[in-house]
Amino acid sequence: MTPPGDAPVRVHATGVLVAVDRNGPLCGILLKGPSGVGKSALALDLVQNCPWRRTALISDDIVEIYRDGDALHARTVSGIRGLIEVRGFGPTPTKSCDADVPITVCFDLSETHKDRIAAPDKERICGIDIDVWPLAMPGNAGQIRAVLRAVISGQMAR
Repeated sequence: MTPPGDAPVRVHATGVLVAVDRNGPLCGILLKGPSGVGKSALALDLVQNCPWRRTALISDDIVEIYRDGDALHARTVSGIRGLIEVRGFGPTPTKSCDADVPITVCFDLSETHKDRIAAPDKERICGIDIDVWPLAMPGNAGQIRAVLRAVISGQMAR
């Protein structure tokens, strides 16, 4: 029997494995927000325009999240692996990763963020609190990489 909080859950989000620099660690991120806000477009920007060609899609639109010890991991949902929605066209193949990926941070792309300098909220998923950083849209790949560098280096308070 799976203990409460340990069962995988499906969340409406887009997961991306992001390279923040040429040789450093890869960071698993979730992009959350309402339909049509630009999660898929931002994920495609991250993957297609990675200067080091090390960024890959985890899953678009629906991400399966599970707990492994004190960490959250993400994986794609069967049937949509390697596909990302291009608005007005439909599902399109893109570079993806087949591995389960630890999640470093979550970005909320809701259009309601007004603060110039934001602090992260917390969201509990599978019994683990994860930082959820507001990102006013339109966001871009450079913003995501800059924030990730700040978060993983400890420059941003968690």
